[in-house]
Amino acid sequence: MCWGFECGDGWYQLLHGLSIQLSNYLAEHPDSNLEAIQVKSKFGRLCFHLSDYDAVVEEMINAARERAAATCEITGRPGQLCRGKSRRDPLMVLCPEKAEEFGYSVVIR
Repeated sequence: MCWGFECGDGWYQLLHGLSIQLSNYLAEHPDSNLEAIQVKSKFGRLCFHLSDYDAVVEEMINAARERAAATCEITGRPGQLCRGKSRRDPLMVLCPEKAEEFGYSVVIR
Protein backbone atom coordinates (compact mmCIF):
# COMPACT_ATOMS: atom_id res chain seq x y z
CA MET A 1 0.00 0.00 0.00
CA CYS A 2 1.58 3.24 -1.04
CA TRP A 3 -0.45 5.37 1.40
CA GLY A 4 -0.47 3.05 4.42
CA PHE A 5 -3.34 3.27 6.88
CA GLU A 6 -5.15 6.61 6.78
CA CYS A 7 -7.27 6.41 9.90
CA GLY A 8 -6.90 6.96 13.61
CA ASP A 9 -5.39 4.57 16.14
CA GLY A 10 -8.80 3.97 17.70
CA TRP A 11 -9.62 1.55 14.89
CA TYR A 12 -6.41 -0.44 15.42
CA GLN A 13 -8.04 -3.34 17.30
CA LEU A 14 -10.82 -3.84 14.76
CA LEU A 15 -8.38 -3.63 11.83
CA HIS A 16 -6.05 -6.06 13.60
CA GLY A 17 -8.95 -8.46 14.09
CA LEU A 18 -9.96 -8.13 10.45
CA SER A 19 -6.35 -8.76 9.38
CA ILE A 20 -6.27 -11.96 11.41
CA GLN A 21 -9.54 -13.11 9.83
CA LEU A 22 -8.19 -12.38 6.34
CA SER A 23 -4.90 -14.18 7.11
CA ASN A 24 -6.82 -17.24 8.29
CA TYR A 25 -8.95 -17.10 5.16
CA LEU A 26 -5.80 -16.96 3.01
CA ALA A 27 -4.36 -19.97 4.82
CA GLU A 28 -7.50 -21.92 3.90
CA HIS A 29 -7.64 -20.52 0.35
CA PRO A 30 -4.01 -20.26 -0.84
CA ASP A 31 -5.07 -19.52 -4.43
CA SER A 32 -6.77 -16.29 -3.33
CA ASN A 33 -5.02 -13.06 -4.16
CA LEU A 34 -5.89 -10.84 -1.20
CA GLU A 35 -3.75 -7.75 -0.91
CA ALA A 36 -4.76 -4.60 0.91
CA ILE A 37 -4.78 -1.72 -1.56
CA GLN A 38 -6.15 1.05 0.63
CA VAL A 39 -7.35 1.43 4.22
CA LYS A 40 -8.73 4.79 5.29
CA SER A 41 -11.48 6.75 6.90
CA LYS A 42 -13.65 8.61 4.44
CA PHE A 43 -16.70 10.62 5.49
CA GLY A 44 -16.47 8.88 8.87
CA ARG A 45 -16.63 5.40 7.35
CA LEU A 46 -14.03 2.67 7.15
CA CYS A 47 -12.86 2.06 3.59
CA PHE A 48 -10.94 -1.22 3.29
CA HIS A 49 -10.08 -2.04 -0.31
CA LEU A 50 -8.48 -5.29 -1.43
CA SER A 51 -7.02 -6.37 -4.76
CA ASP A 52 -9.56 -9.19 -4.96
CA TYR A 53 -12.30 -10.62 -2.77
CA ASP A 54 -15.32 -12.86 -2.70
CA ALA A 55 -18.60 -12.85 -0.76
CA VAL A 56 -17.01 -14.33 2.38
CA VAL A 57 -14.28 -11.67 2.48
CA GLU A 58 -16.80 -8.94 1.72
CA GLU A 59 -18.86 -10.10 4.71
CA MET A 60 -15.77 -9.85 6.96
CA ILE A 61 -15.08 -6.31 5.72
CA ASN A 62 -18.71 -5.24 6.14
CA ALA A 63 -18.71 -6.50 9.74
CA ALA A 64 -15.57 -4.42 10.42
CA ARG A 65 -17.24 -1.37 8.81
CA GLU A 66 -20.22 -1.78 11.13
CA ARG A 67 -17.94 -1.94 14.18
CA ALA A 68 -16.00 1.11 12.96
CA ALA A 69 -19.25 3.08 12.59
CA ALA A 70 -19.70 2.80 16.38
CA THR A 71 -16.02 3.08 17.43
CA CYS A 72 -14.18 6.33 18.07
CA GLU A 73 -11.44 6.65 15.49
CA ILE A 74 -9.17 8.32 18.05
CA THR A 75 -9.70 6.39 21.30
CA GLY A 76 -11.37 3.11 20.32
CA ARG A 77 -14.23 3.80 22.76
CA PRO A 78 -17.89 3.78 21.69
CA GLY A 79 -18.60 6.67 19.36
CA GLN A 80 -20.97 8.24 16.88
CA LEU A 81 -20.63 9.94 13.53
CA CYS A 82 -19.81 13.61 14.14
CA ARG A 83 -19.16 16.74 12.13
CA GLY A 84 -17.11 19.81 12.86
CA LYS A 85 -18.23 23.41 12.76
CA SER A 86 -16.62 24.03 9.38
CA ARG A 87 -17.49 22.27 6.13
CA ARG A 88 -13.74 21.64 5.78
CA ASP A 89 -13.69 19.51 8.94
CA PRO A 90 -13.88 15.80 8.09
CA LEU A 91 -16.74 13.66 9.32
CA MET A 92 -15.42 11.36 12.03
CA VAL A 93 -16.69 8.74 14.44
CA LEU A 94 -15.87 10.16 17.86
CA CYS A 95 -16.58 9.38 21.49
CA PRO A 96 -18.33 12.19 23.40
CA GLU A 97 -15.07 13.35 25.02
CA LYS A 98 -13.19 13.74 21.71
CA ALA A 99 -16.22 15.30 20.02
CA GLU A 100 -16.32 17.95 22.73
CA GLU A 101 -12.54 18.44 22.63
CA PHE A 102 -12.55 18.95 18.83
CA GLY A 103 -15.77 21.02 18.79
CA TYR A 104 -17.69 18.37 16.85
CA SER A 105 -21.38 17.53 17.17
CA VAL A 106 -23.24 14.28 16.52
CA VAL A 107 -24.74 13.89 13.04
CA ILE A 108 -28.41 13.06 13.37
CA ARG A 109 -29.35 10.42 10.82
